[in-house]
Amino acid sequence: MEQNSLTIAEVYKELVALEDKLPNSELVALAPFNTAYIVVTAAVQRAIVSGQLARPDVMERLSVVFANYYFQPVKLKNGAMTMDNPWGKVIDKTLFPAFMQVLLGAYVHIHDDLPQALLALGLSPDELAKDYQKLGNVITDCIPRILSELYVPKTPLRRLLKKASFVGVVPIRLLILYWRRQTWQRFVQTKRNQPYTALVG
Repeated sequence: MEQNSLTIAEVYKELVALEDKLPNSELVALAPFNTAYIVVTAAVQRAIVSGQLARPDVMERLSVVFANYYFQPVKLKNGAMTMDNPWGKVIDKTLFPAFMQVLLGAYVHIHDDLPQALLALGLSPDELAKDYQKLGNVITDCIPRILSELYVPKTPLRRLLKKASFVGVVPIRLLILYWRRQTWQRFVQTKRNQPYTALVG
């Protein structure tokens, strides 16, 4: 990707384009996370156009800025990622099971990238709080679909296998919401106590 995505539709298109490239690249460890990100982005896009958000334009901008922090390491040629970059931790874990790679990617993206994306909007916590919470629910509602995409084969037993795969949905949902809540608290504290500075290099 030569320039940053400007709309969530462009983000979705870029994620889909990466889906076939990552498994055969030095960034193969990102492939499970990318699959999950496609599912989440589609859901966020539906929420933005559905009218359920108070400020859909702002949430689209947040989603786009947020996604571009993920695209940055992907753009580095030959996997030239230094381990002091948080995404280097994900790229280095090629032997992790698929969903562990998804969770590791989600943690890095939420913990390191989301605060910067929130601050880059230049808006107050009060202006973002309700929609931020709603998007958290939209995102965690995607967990069953993500598990299905990663693990469940297309067989006549698909429904039974789906039920078996979703035992961990509730704790995973709570974990993601906890990470998002931690990030929100960091964002609020930063807005109240100091001017905007990048939180990671």
